[in-house]
Amino acid sequence: MVTDWGAHHLAIALWGLGMDESGPKEVHPPETAGDVQGATLYYEGDIPVIHTKSYGIHFYGSDGEVKVNRGKIEFWLDGKKVAGFTSREDKSSLGSVLATLQKDFLDSAKIKLYDSQDHLRNFLDCVESRETPITNEVVGGRSVICCHLLNQAYYNHAVIKWEPKTMTFVEGSGDPKWLTRDYRSPWEV
Repeated sequence: MVTDWGAHHLAIALWGLGMDESGPKEVHPPETAGDVQGATLYYEGDIPVIHTKSYGIHFYGSDGEVKVNRGKIEFWLDGKKVAGFTSREDKSSLGSVLATLQKDFLDSAKIKLYDSQDHLRNFLDCVESRETPITNEVVGGRSVICCHLLNQAYYNHAVIKWEPKTMTFVEGSGDPKWLTRDYRSPWEV
C-alpha cells in the first residue's frame, strides 16, 4: 500500500512538477498483477511519476538529474555527479552541499524556492502571519489522492483515467464507490 511516506514523496514530486494544485490524468498498474511497485501516474504532457521503492524522488531534466530523499541529495549535470550527500561517509554535510548548490546553481534561478526547514514551525508561523504554508491543505489532499489512485491501480490491476479538476473517474474507468464509504446510520455526508 502507498501510504504516509508515499504522500510525503508524492508532495515533493508534485511540487517539482509545478502541479501542487492538480493531479494525474491516468494511473497505470504495474505490468504484473500483484506487484507492489511499478505503478505509474501520468500528468499533463505525459509526464510519468513512477512508484518504486528506490531513492526518494528522482527528477530528470534536459541537462541533468536531481535525487532527493529525507536528508539526502545528489545533483548530476551532463552525466557527472556535481554534488551529493547520502551518508556521513561522504565526508561532508548536507548543509554544506546545499549551500554549495545554492551558491553555484540556485542564486540565479528563475524560480525561487520556498525556504522551510520544518513543517510544524512553518505552519505555526503561517497561522500568525496568515501566509500559506509550504504544504497546505490542497497539497496534502492532492498528494493523498495520488496514494489512493495508486492503491486502486495496484488492487484492481487496471488503468484509471482521472479528471483532477473535478476529482472524478472518467471514460468509464474506476468506480465512483471508491470515492466514498458506507456511513453509520444516521450519519450522512
